[in-house]
Amino acid sequence: MEEQVKIVKKFIEDNKLDFSGRGSELNGNCTTLAGFICHVLDEDPVIYLSSHGYAIISELDISADAAVELGRVFEYAYNNHYEKFWKTPAAKKEYIF
Repeated sequence: MEEQVKIVKKFIEDNKLDFSGRGSELNGNCTTLAGFICHVLDEDPVIYLSSHGYAIISELDISADAAVELGRVFEYAYNNHYEKFWKTPAAKKEYIF
């Protein structure tokens, strides 16, 4: 899981995601990151469990409010297969990963 945490932290940095905001800004960044975490987990089917996503979230240096929102959004993203977006040309065009 250590490698997945590094990948997620680099994604946050490379894409300049900010988790200090509130409301729709925070939700938007959390939704993006939740989907990306699903993608990272999906790359290794052996560990594709929601509990690993929460373990990654717990390793991030974000505010408590952001961690709660990210956890909430992650559950939805995980259950609705948000990892699929990250295999599209649109994702590669819009984000660095």
